Amino acid sequence: MRLGSKPCSTALLTVLLHTAGCGGDVDPPGQPSEDFAPTPPAPASLVLGPEACRDAGYLCTGLAERDEPRILRWSDTTREIRIRVPSPPMEPRSLARQFQDAAALGILAWQDKPFAIRIDRTGRDPDSDIVVRWVDALGGTELGRAETQWSRAADGTMAMEVRDFVVVLRDPFDPASLLDPGAVRLAAAHEMGHALGLPHSDSERDVMYPMNTATTLSPRDYRTMAALYSTENGALLGPGG
Repeated sequence: MRLGSKPCSTALLTVLLHTAGCGGDVDPPGQPSEDFAPTPPAPASLVLGPEACRDAGYLCTGLAERDEPRILRWSDTTREIRIRVPSPPMEPRSLARQFQDAAALGILAWQDKPFAIRIDRTGRDPDSDIVVRWVDALGGTELGRAETQWSRAADGTMAMEVRDFVVVLRDPFDPASLLDPGAVRLAAAHEMGHALGLPHSDSERDVMYPMNTATTLSPRDYRTMAALYSTENGALLGPGG
């Protein structure tokens, strides 16, 4: 996630998502790693056409922006995602708690959409699926980043792993100043959407829009998530989709 050219109070944010292909390391978009294994072509039954995209929110328009426009998400056997949200260790306790709460609220905006989300604030859960990592800066104007890796099992099922979930604390334009907790909440909500498999939106009313002016998830965000998890994992966007 990148901050726009205006102050944080305007909530103008830009987001970058870094993903990896099956079995590959995480690399910048368009630069596959050396051991990248391309996903096999989808059978005709797994190609998304115009009909599948009609009531899918921004799912298909977002997929079309990817190098490989494929549905990649958590498996259907997932029942709960466990997320460790520590308090930022570099800030005073009162401020750290505000940022911890803000990140948790952003993530929990996706509660039961489609899975139960369990937040661990203590750091004692050894089996967390995702761990929030706090940094002062990511370089440039980024405010957050979700790095994910996809793999295909021998039986053909797709699996997902979130390798890094980073949230920035300080204003990229003024490193001496902390971000507003509202900006942190929005960044966490946006990155959680990517961590669940969502692409970017094409409407500024949605939290998943790259330059996001939204303050909460929209009905279209939720509709797109529902479409994502009602579509076969690994399905490929076809021509005209």
